[in-house]
Amino acid sequence: MVEKEVVFVYCHYCGKEVQEDMQYCPNCGYPLQNSPYVYHETDAPSFLFSLISFFAPLAGLVLYIIWRKDFPQKAKSCMNGMICGIIAEILVTIFLRSYLSQNIMGVMINI
Repeated sequence: MVEKEVVFVYCHYCGKEVQEDMQYCPNCGYPLQNSPYVYHETDAPSFLFSLISFFAPLAGLVLYIIWRKDFPQKAKSCMNGMICGIIAEILVTIFLRSYLSQNIMGVMINI
């Protein structure tokens, strides 16, 4: 049986000797040049997306639908912002209608 010769290379980040077929340096975790490095975005709650969803609930709904499986915490932030935005819009509408109807009636009575 022929054994494969182990070839060592040096990590570009920390300078330690590592086996050529390794994808990451065991010392520092730096991805080695021979392996493709894939960036994985982390999932975390996002105030920015909550704020966007608050002011644009339709955008929040779209982001929620897109992210609900891959990024559930970001999707939840969008959903929370969207719900708060819709509730705020309903309350503002109720108070504005009440205020305007009282002022219009007051103007009509004073005429």
